[in-house]
Amino acid sequence: MSILTKSVKSLASKSLLPLTILSVGKGLISAINNFKRPDGELGSFSRPIPKYDSHIPTTLFQKATIAGASSILAISEPTNGVHLAAVGDITSIPFIKKLRDRMLLNEEGRRILKERPEVKFTDSEWNALGALPKNTFGYNYYNYMVSQNISWDTRTPVRFIDDSELAYVMLRHRQIHDFYHTVLGMTISILDELTVKHFEFVQTGLPVGLFAVLVAPVRLDPAERTDFYTRCLPWVNDVGRNTKLLMNT
Repeated sequence: MSILTKSVKSLASKSLLPLTILSVGKGLISAINNFKRPDGELGSFSRPIPKYDSHIPTTLFQKATIAGASSILAISEPTNGVHLAAVGDITSIPFIKKLRDRMLLNEEGRRILKERPEVKFTDSEWNALGALPKNTFGYNYYNYMVSQNISWDTRTPVRFIDDSELAYVMLRHRQIHDFYHTVLGMTISILDELTVKHFEFVQTGLPVGLFAVLVAPVRLDPAERTDFYTRCLPWVNDVGRNTKLLMNT
């Protein structure tokens, strides 16, 4: 909670609307801190039992407050993935069951849901990817990650989805984000990131990608914005619609 408090204060000091942002941020913190009842026993209304390791049980009001505050923070601090992850968790709730059901229609998707594999590597496994033939996905994924100086283990855990299977679906969606970058040949520039976000939205129907596409283009320069709307968006929209659901791979 101290990290969230610090983020809110930092944002408020820099924003053109400090009072509004501080008020929303304080509301978020208060909503979480004040979720209490007299009994206070684990498994009670005040202390529900988490459904998985990273789960933070929350009420509908808390979820709405967190989503609102995190949306503001995500726009103002776009490099902080925690805020966007919170928005993704909460806004996905009405849609994530449909994505899970689409996975259940596919044999590989059913296997993934049963076994719940995660994108993680030992040092030797990671280095082995770089030794694969250059025409393999593993090599190109490794090369992309190294060239962009990013790590596979930086994805924010799912925290606000109250069903463990649906939380896994969201986690997989988050963990294979860099797979999309690899297959689409995209870097981590804002233009390329927005292109990947739209691909994710078309593929999965989860609204966090659409949120990014609607808001983040203001951070592009005029030439990049024109390129995004006239070239990247139509192209990746077609690719997303004509590609099988990559959540099943």
